[in-house]
Amino acid sequence: MIIKRHTTGGEKTKPRKIGDAPAIGNVPRASTENPTGRKKRSVRSTRRKKLPKQFWVWSALVCIVSFYSMFISLARHTRHSEERNGNSANSYEKPGDFDLIFEKEESSDLPDLKSDEAIGIVTQALANRDPGLMRDFFILGKGNTPEQAMEELVRISDAEGTIVRTEWIGLKSPNGGAVLQVYVFTARDGQERARTAQFAKNSDGKWRIDLDAYLRKCVPPLAEVVAGEAVTSQVRVFVDEDQYYHGIYSDETKWKVYALASPDITDILYAYAKLGSSQDKALRGIIDSDEKLHRATLSIVKQPDSGPRQFEISRVIAEDWIIGDKDFDESF
Repeated sequence: MIIKRHTTGGEKTKPRKIGDAPAIGNVPRASTENPTGRKKRSVRSTRRKKLPKQFWVWSALVCIVSFYSMFISLARHTRHSEERNGNSANSYEKPGDFDLIFEKEESSDLPDLKSDEAIGIVTQALANRDPGLMRDFFILGKGNTPEQAMEELVRISDAEGTIVRTEWIGLKSPNGGAVLQVYVFTARDGQERARTAQFAKNSDGKWRIDLDAYLRKCVPPLAEVVAGEAVTSQVRVFVDEDQYYHGIYSDETKWKVYALASPDITDILYAYAKLGSSQDKALRGIIDSDEKLHRATLSIVKQPDSGPRQFEISRVIAEDWIIGDKDFDESF
């Protein structure tokens, strides 16, 4: 189709096809000169002039919304804090309230040992070199004589150095009992190490350091456990969940794997509990606690077909390194 444009005068008409640019004649360019002497202002600068008003309007709205959000959050926090403080203030007013904490019939396990007293006992106990005084500071535990205990403490002191500082942790309640804890930091050759002194009530009602917990005692020693030389072992370790399913423990629908670590070895051990078993539930309870480091005392078994550093959990003896009156997994 041919489109004709309108012409005037004697101008000839030139046919234009669809798609051609319209012929609108010669259009002169806008002058770049500034006859008024004023500085040119572009369209962009005109738009910028309008932005501050919009900016301040929206800023005011955002501030108002933020203020009310902060006010509501603060009000809620204050109310919750008052409720918590009120509960804390009244939680020990009635006799027997500590029964709920320690799951005891009597409130005889009150933490009557002060922080400075506990730290003083730790300092004296670790400096002592008289086997005859060991029972004044420690609960020796089964199979430990004062002489053996002294030998182990001297070995640790020679290997890990002298005490450089201590840190009071306070009251914990593993296995439903009362335990007081002090971190002990030692240093040798510029390397700092840490152990935990855990106090428990002795049969005479006095607070003493649990020796086996301080030594992180394992039977047999962890080096033999790692080497696979023992079929059954009792270990005091740090525990956490893991994802190493391998060999006879490859089926994730049947097993739950846990990583076991200790400052006394460089290797990680992998321990497996049957999914949903009392041992699995007990370990999940330990890991779900508010503690940053999860300690446990376990009984583990080395199966003939298991891989290196793979073990099966037969009992969760304690949720910490102090052993209670009954195995911890009996409650699950």
